[in-house]
Parts: sequence; C-alpha cells; structure tokens
Amino acid sequence: MGVTIHDVAARAGVSIKTVSRVMNAEPNVRDAVRERVRAAMTELDYIPNAGARRMASARSLLIGLFFRPQLASYITGIQLGAARQCRDRDYLLAAEPIEGRDADVPAMIERTVRRAHLDGVILVPPQSNDLDIVDLLERLQVPFVRVSPTAEPDRGASVFVDDRRGAVEATRHLIELGHRDIAFLGGPLASKGSAPRPRRDGFLDAMAEAGLPVPGSRIIYGEFTFSSGQRCADTLLGARARPTAIVAANDAMAAGVLSAAARRGLKVPDDLSVTGFDDAEIARVVSPALTTIRQPLEQIGAAAADMLLAAQPSGKLDPIRRRLDIELVVRESTAPPRP
Repeated sequence: MGVTIHDVAARAGVSIKTVSRVMNAEPNVRDAVRERVRAAMTELDYIPNAGARRMASARSLLIGLFFRPQLASYITGIQLGAARQCRDRDYLLAAEPIEGRDADVPAMIERTVRRAHLDGVILVPPQSNDLDIVDLLERLQVPFVRVSPTAEPDRGASVFVDDRRGAVEATRHLIELGHRDIAFLGGPLASKGSAPRPRRDGFLDAMAEAGLPVPGSRIIYGEFTFSSGQRCADTLLGARARPTAIVAANDAMAAGVLSAAARRGLKVPDDLSVTGFDDAEIARVVSPALTTIRQPLEQIGAAAADMLLAAQPSGKLDPIRRRLDIELVVRESTAPPRP
C-alpha cells in the first residue's frame, strides 16, 4: 500500500481530522499546524484522492474561469496566476472557453456550473460586465469574482486596476512627446445596458487637461480583438487627415493598428505612434514592441482565486473590491511626431 492519511497525521503529529481539514482548505486550523501538515505531505510524497476529498467535503474543489479564445493573450496571465493559487490550496482551475453568440453564454455557463458543481467562478472581461451572467450566478448562489467590472462595479467581489488613470498616463505620454492629433480606439459596450468607459474617459481627461480638442471622428470602438484593431485603424488612417497617434484600449487592438499601418506603408513610430493597455504577451512580441500600460495580470488572477478560496467551505463571499497598481511601460511604438 502507498502512503495514507494516517501516515501524514503521524508524521505531522496531528489527528486524521486535522489533516482532512487542511486538505479541504477548511478554517479553524492554525497556520503553524497547516504548514506542518503540508510539509509532512511533501516529505511523504502523499497525493490525496481527489474523488474521496470531494465526497467527504461535499465540494467539487474546482474553480471555474470563463474566457473568450480571441482574448487569449490577455487571459493567459490571469489564468496562470489563478491556477497557481488554486494549486497551492489543493484546488483545480477549470478554464472554459466561451464560443458562440453572446445570447447563448449564460446558458452555457449555467450548464457548466451545474455539471461540474463549481465551488466558485472567475469572470473576466467582457463576461465580467454581462449583468445577465451576474444575475445567473447570484440566483445559483455560486460565489464569483469579477475582473475589472465597469457595469455596476460595486455588485459582488472584484479585482481591478485604475483603468482611467492608466489611459490618462498613456495619453499624457503622447502629448509630452508633442502629439496633438490623437485618436482613441476603445472596446465594446457591456452587453446589458450602458456601462462607464474608464479608459475612454481617461483619454478625454488628458486631452482636456492639455486643451486639445477631440472630434467625434477621433473616437472609435472595436471588440478588443486584433482583427477589430485592424478594421478600426483602417477607418482612422484612411481619413484625409489622419491622427499622428492612437491610444488603444488593449494590446490586441494596438497590435492590429500596427498591422494596418504597415499595410499602408506607414512606419511606427516615425509616421504613427501607438499605445496599448494590459502588457499582455502580444505587446512584447510584436514589432515594434508596444508602449503600453502594464497591469499585473498574474496577480489579478491570483487575487481573484484567493478571494474565492478564502470563502470556502461556506461559499459566503463579501463584496470586496481589491485594486492593484499599474505602470506605464515605454517601448518602441511611440516617438515624437514628424515636424
């Protein structure tokens, strides 16, 4: 026979019940005891039986994360941070891609939640702004954490960054370089009703602060995807008077702007400066590398998972809003405009 829970309890000098509490991430276990039990499990190379744990705890030990495949570059960091946090607490992260029409998404999420008996859910944009999904999870009484919500942001627990200030910093950077004709490329509205648009508002704040006008034609909206960035850039760059700089609301769309500019024979940053937002992997691998606003994606995922795991086993999650820091990262896609 292999190593058993009895062996772990004997090595740690605790009862079997205490070992079980540690494995199920239950409260009322002192940190020192919890660490002793985990050390014993490591020393003995003990691997708990997941099925038995689920039966004993009446929980699935699964946290769900739903995402759009088109946003994979942004999601990767969040998924990695959440998965590591779950692993450290003997949980598993179930990452589920969302495909199909927006109207079908709540039903798909409900089927997955019920089938897998998820102990909690992480919602990333744009699902974190879909109030139909929020309504669903509240009705199912499944704890959830929203990442960067703008639609009713005080509803439920969330992890976010100051998007408005980030857009202000990106726009100020371009203004300080000498740009005056700057366009903004934003993402889609929330699926249910109108939501605040902090990145657009931050752009407008910085332009107003500098006394620079923003014609309506200089604000355009995409879908947070590379292809929509290309499409919107074609509109902006095809105008008789094109902007000298574009502030994109995420890195995927900013990369699409780079592609559209190259097709037109425009050099970045000589003919056009471009900034992104997120500092996802795509910002570092495109050429030229993107100047962008870095948000700590792995920390966001870890914080969201930590909030859900802290709510176990009761499932009661307080509506905490946790804000993380951002920073401007200057790379090769921005420079002073041509005289």
